[in-house]
Amino acid sequence: MTQTVKPTLKRQLLRLLLPSMLVLVGTLGVLFVLLTSRFSNQQMLSNTEQLARSFAEQSVLALLTGSTVNAEPVLQQMKTFPDFVGAGLWSKENQLLVWHGDTQTAETFKRLLAEPATDEIRIWELDQHVFLAAAVKVQANDEHAEAELSLDAPSSLPLGYALLVFSKARLQQQIGNSLLISLGAVALAAMIILWFISNWVQKTTLPLIQLSERMQSDDFLRQASSPVSGGSSEIQHISQAYQQMAAAIIERDDALRLHQQKLETLVDIRTRELTTARDAALTASRHKSEFLANITHELRTPLQSVIGYIDLVNEQLEFTDYADLTDDLNRAQRNAENLLKMINGLLDFSKIEAGKMELHLRRVRVSQVIQQCVDLIKPLLQSNQLQLDISNKELELWTDGEKLLQVLVNLMSNACKYTQSGIITLRVHEEGNHCEFSIADTGCGIDPQQLEQIFMPFYQVDGSQSRRSGGTGLGLAITRQFVELMGGSVTALSQLQQGSVFIVRVPISKTELYINQ
Repeated sequence: MTQTVKPTLKRQLLRLLLPSMLVLVGTLGVLFVLLTSRFSNQQMLSNTEQLARSFAEQSVLALLTGSTVNAEPVLQQMKTFPDFVGAGLWSKENQLLVWHGDTQTAETFKRLLAEPATDEIRIWELDQHVFLAAAVKVQANDEHAEAELSLDAPSSLPLGYALLVFSKARLQQQIGNSLLISLGAVALAAMIILWFISNWVQKTTLPLIQLSERMQSDDFLRQASSPVSGGSSEIQHISQAYQQMAAAIIERDDALRLHQQKLETLVDIRTRELTTARDAALTASRHKSEFLANITHELRTPLQSVIGYIDLVNEQLEFTDYADLTDDLNRAQRNAENLLKMINGLLDFSKIEAGKMELHLRRVRVSQVIQQCVDLIKPLLQSNQLQLDISNKELELWTDGEKLLQVLVNLMSNACKYTQSGIITLRVHEEGNHCEFSIADTGCGIDPQQLEQIFMPFYQVDGSQSRRSGGTGLGLAITRQFVELMGGSVTALSQLQQGSVFIVRVPISKTELYINQ
């Protein structure tokens, strides 16, 4: 998953400030152009309105007499003003008395004056022109005009309108020039603001960039000896805090380095001690294994001789008068055989510890192994009055038949020893590429917390029971070692006073055996 790169603080500040300042400058430029245009337009209207009023005052005589000759001087005077387009007089009979200008403009004026109105001055702003119509009146206090004309004209009555038309081209050009000047000013101001903001952001973020580069460098602790220069008070506080943190880290690293050196020295000493202890333990274990192997071998040879002599004596007593000694000899023979089993167990255990136990693989019929096991434990079944329930399955295994037989005999013998007047059940079934043997009894059971410990060498769950039933505590340890040597596993399930179940799983095929090993 790709990680998105976040923009720098400088870029974020520029993104925030530049558009805001550009919008502000642009807004001010637009307002300046609008205000300039409005002021220019109002100034033009004010000037033309004054001209129209002056034109109306000078046109009283021309409208009283209805003479175009009297209007000519005033009309010629109006033509001298800038942006002049047309001028004329409108009589009170709604007739155009005189007009100087193009006919189209005069027609536009006629349409505008057709609308009734009572204003002294009327102004129309069209796209290209400004039309003005100022009412021409005779004032009551105009004594010189009344005496001169010797007319009995009523005072304050409109005689008509003085008409003026001015072009807006120069005004629009001025507005356009103002717009260009404003745009130039805005562009210049934007460039100045851009330069100013960029420099300000650069100066503001430079200390942060320097501090960030130091913090990101591999040797940042050594570079942190000098503070960053410039920047705001907050940046200075961050720099000082960073220096304090770097100093604390350096101090901590020095302490950790010294502690590490002490630990390495202590570990080196302990390692040498442990190596010496391990070598001593290995030597002791080797000597113990050699001792067990030698002593069991030395004990087994005379014990086998004793068993042989007991058999010989027992056979000879059958033909003499001392046949009542046969029971004692049989008892001695059984004890000797039990002792031989224990010695053989010690010998097997010493071989396993020395790594000299080997597998002798061959094709093994499960039914034959079970039959041999039943023949061997039959005396135990009879002595404890036990019932045997076997559910066999015809299978062939590629395994060590002797070790498999010893595993089953060990488990079945334990089941017989710890069960009184109950049932021993042996189930065999195929599960995948494994053959599973399940040996269950209805005996005294085992505490579930001790199930894992029962496979340890020389461990016995109940000392008193073990003394009654005999044994060295090696049977289950040897059983697990044999099963694991054959590429299988052994587990136990049990509850106190509810019996026990031991499950042995061994591979069926040679391939599965090699894979598990």
